[in-house]
Amino acid sequence: MPTRSGYTFLGWATSASAATAQYQPGSQFELTHNTTLYAVWAPITLSGISIKTLPNKNTYTVGESFDQSGLTLTAKYSDNSTQTINSGFTCSGYSSTTAGTKTINVTYQGKTATFTITVNAKPVTVEPVVAIHNYTANKTVDYKTTVTFSADVTNPVSGAKIHWFIDGQDKGASDTYTVKSAKESFTVQAKYIKDGKVLAESGVEKVSVKTGFFAKLLAFFRSIFGGLPKVVQGYMGAEIIEKII
Repeated sequence: MPTRSGYTFLGWATSASAATAQYQPGSQFELTHNTTLYAVWAPITLSGISIKTLPNKNTYTVGESFDQSGLTLTAKYSDNSTQTINSGFTCSGYSSTTAGTKTINVTYQGKTATFTITVNAKPVTVEPVVAIHNYTANKTVDYKTTVTFSADVTNPVSGAKIHWFIDGQDKGASDTYTVKSAKESFTVQAKYIKDGKVLAESGVEKVSVKTGFFAKLLAFFRSIFGGLPKVVQGYMGAEIIEKII
């Protein structure tokens, strides 16, 4: 049987331009006179494709790019031969803007095969939030006022603690912090820390202390007649102020 690269032998015909064979390969026939027979050839064409191996990655998260690494095809031809295809194809249909099952279209030389992948929603990460109770960016207190601060954490993390920073210096971890008999202005901030890493921080509160002559004189008389003022920035947004004159 004759062979020709890229073609299938269909048989024989008496015309050089014949597209179909008059005599099939392997058949027997009788010729009664001298006859020239011509081989009839049909080009081998791609009849279809299928997925041989899926991509290495088949599950994505919203926002990720598609990766076709590992994808291979099986190409089937008109002569019933097959071939593994590793490149030269294109993929379409992928979208990572929304979660769900996505159908991927693979095209190779005009033929298409499909497979599905899954796009998952991004996991919701809830970050902790720390806030000083009854926070105000700026406040003023009398000379030698004792101020107690407290803070609360939303979405707490196991093992993390509230640290108090006075004028930028870490004063340690506790639920509350008290500045006793303040004689000069200072800043206070709460930071939520775990293993040395700051997970959240409050706004910086500046506390201005009255330091004039009359403020100090008033504090002197208060100390004699019963006590100096106290400020407690309490829960539920309440500020408890105790002044004894």
